[in-house]
Amino acid sequence: MIDFFCIFSTGGLILWFKQFATFNIDLINLLIRNILMDERRNQDYYTVDGIVMRWKVLNDKGLIFTVNIYLITVIGCLSTILWRGVCRCVVGYG
Repeated sequence: MIDFFCIFSTGGLILWFKQFATFNIDLINLLIRNILMDERRNQDYYTVDGIVMRWKVLNDKGLIFTVNIYLITVIGCLSTILWRGVCRCVVGYG
């Protein structure tokens, strides 16, 4: 279901990631360049090459969380999965 989960700083440094399937890390660079640097953070998701990327920005912590799945996977619960990952990280590591 989830192919890639990543936490990186607002400066673009990858702090942690978990890869569940083959994933091209360059897609994270595309997300940063095409969405986050262009101040289009208000979009819900970004799709490229059949992969859906969804993110959550925590400005007060300087962190960006992203979860990525292939488009053919059901994306209805993607927001919930992302939010749970954010909550666990913030509660667990403050």
